[in-house]
Amino acid sequence: MLLKDGDYSGALAVLDESLKLDPMNAGIWCHKLLALCALDRSEEAIECYDRALELHAAWGHR
Repeated sequence: MLLKDGDYSGALAVLDESLKLDPMNAGIWCHKLLALCALDRSEEAIECYDRALELHAAWGHR
């Protein structure tokens, strides 16, 4: 909801907390990269993208 409403900083805080609880969730990493892109934090977004891909591949998805 925060991403949709444009509250990217707020969304990022919630996503960081979510990742503490479930760091293997590729979907959370994808949402975090969207928030980071909106905040012009490209380097961090790329790291999230890479992590999401790793997790996605680890579960046998291609």
